[in-house]
Amino acid sequence: MSLFSSALRLRGLRAAAAGLCFAAVAACGDGSDAPPSGGGPAAADAPVITQQPADLDVTSGQPASFTVVATGSAPLAYQWQRNGAAIAGATAASYALAAAAPTDTGVVFRVLVSNAAGTATSRDATLTVSTAPPVLSITQQPVDVAVSAGASAGFSVAATCSSGSLNIQWQRNSGADGAFVAIASATAASYTHTAAIADSGAQFRAVLDCGGQSAGTSSAATLTVSNPPAVVMTPVAINGLRRQAEIDFSRGIVRESTGSYAFVSGNAVLRLAADLQSITLIAGSVADRSGSTVDGVGAAARFNGAYGIAKDASGALYVTEQSGNVVRRVAPDGTVTTIAGSPGVSGSANGSGSAARFYLPRAIAIGPDGDLYVADAGNSVVRRVTTAGAVSTYAGAPGVYAYVDGPAAAARFNQPNGIAVADDGTVYVADANNNRIRRILRSGNAAGTVDTLAGNGVGTSAPDGTGTAAGVPYPGEMALAGGTLYVRDSFGLLRKIDTGSAVVTTLTGTAGATVPRDGPRGAAVIGNTLSGGALAPAANGGLLITETNLFLGAVRSVDASGLVTTIAVAKPLGNSGFTPGTGVLAQLPFTGFPNDATEAGLAQFSLAPIAIAAAPDGSLVLGTREHVRRIAPDGSVAPLIGLTGAGNF
Repeated sequence: MSLFSSALRLRGLRAAAAGLCFAAVAACGDGSDAPPSGGGPAAADAPVITQQPADLDVTSGQPASFTVVATGSAPLAYQWQRNGAAIAGATAASYALAAAAPTDTGVVFRVLVSNAAGTATSRDATLTVSTAPPVLSITQQPVDVAVSAGASAGFSVAATCSSGSLNIQWQRNSGADGAFVAIASATAASYTHTAAIADSGAQFRAVLDCGGQSAGTSSAATLTVSNPPAVVMTPVAINGLRRQAEIDFSRGIVRESTGSYAFVSGNAVLRLAADLQSITLIAGSVADRSGSTVDGVGAAARFNGAYGIAKDASGALYVTEQSGNVVRRVAPDGTVTTIAGSPGVSGSANGSGSAARFYLPRAIAIGPDGDLYVADAGNSVVRRVTTAGAVSTYAGAPGVYAYVDGPAAAARFNQPNGIAVADDGTVYVADANNNRIRRILRSGNAAGTVDTLAGNGVGTSAPDGTGTAAGVPYPGEMALAGGTLYVRDSFGLLRKIDTGSAVVTTLTGTAGATVPRDGPRGAAVIGNTLSGGALAPAANGGLLITETNLFLGAVRSVDASGLVTTIAVAKPLGNSGFTPGTGVLAQLPFTGFPNDATEAGLAQFSLAPIAIAAAPDGSLVLGTREHVRRIAPDGSVAPLIGLTGAGNF
């Protein structure tokens, strides 16, 4: 059969089929339920994903983008999911995180692509976020150093970290080709090494990292060490050296209106200048041991056991003699007169001038009425003395040793050692053997009631506290500054008492210690009341105290924080002998023993071994077995370590 005849046959079959269809439509009705004719729209194609989203690995802070490619009948709809949950607004073929965070690591992203014909789900794409290492930047490299043997060689490095803490470890090698080894404890930005000749050629470098990451190494710096240049010794002129002031065991002290301080030392009254730089004689003799009471002017006068001191508005000073049993007046010109008592005669009689009697008079203070108040320790009473010399018993009963509060005449004391008078006339008494601070209130122009301000009566402990809960063992000299009463006790403590609240605290001192020591509160050692020593308010809010401790007589400063600093010390030439002249500690001569110095030799060196060294600032440092001094480039001399006269250093 030919191709043409086959085609005609096929066409006939199609026409017959069409006739049958038309016949079927006519039999069934109008044909409204018939399937669409071959001329209608084609069926929709379901989505097919042709490019799946891929796994991503990014650094923290970088963007992360996922993309899908799909085919299918339009329109195609997209919905991205994060760990199976739809992401709001993520309806495009791509989804991006602006900045991936470490918390995004391990998260799974996928997308659903849908149209009218169906939905296709992509594969899961996993996001991995890694943390970027910190950036270490070395901004300053160590540099080569050249020094003399014995000098310090310093190396420095500087660096920054974008994150994490900067760690530094210095290393050293033993030469240009040697391995570098870590230097113990050298972990700061700078490293200092005391150079020796054997160190010459050594190299130093720093290994750095940022919290254990991004380690880096600095450049190596070379140390060159040479022998020091030859030293030519030339004499050093000692400028401004003065003889040490002549002082001895020191007791009463009072601040004068000019800012200077008058104090009792040995059997003399001395004056410490307001600038604390010199001490001069007012009256008497420090070295005098004659035991005599002699009126006179300045150095011609004699005292017998001078103890307490007070001043009046005119500038006159009043001094008690513990051994002479008298009260003396020192006029501003240095003239000394006896105003009350009979030299060397003890007793308790009231009266005027030489008719009156005392028994171991100690502390003395002046009241707002201009009268003097004396702690008459041997008689266990408080005496009132006018500046004209009229003496009366202010409180207590002579020769009766007890502890009784009450009206002044009925009150009893037991060896009052210290005394202070307030602006309102209240008299504070250090009642030594009763281990209490007593108070005599004022009643008009007379003594009123006596009561106890502080102290529990126990002499074996010194606890701080309030009123009678506090311990004030064997209190001695006192000083009043506003509403604060300062008291020294037998434990070697300097106490503060608030006169309003009676709260007792410790300002400085070390309980039970006996060797004097400068230093802050808790470390300083001061004398105790068993060996005397007084105190006076200072201009800086602290105190000046005097000492009579072991063989050390001294004047010392105590600031408001309790820091103790010695200003002047007795016997700078050893434990015997006296040195006339003026001066304070900073002008001590170079000597440790009396036979090393002569009157003309102001800078004799001790026979003890001496070491000498040059300091970087150009000064010289000299040491003996007792003390260390510095000679500044201008020739001035100052102590560094040790107190001469206080034993071997």
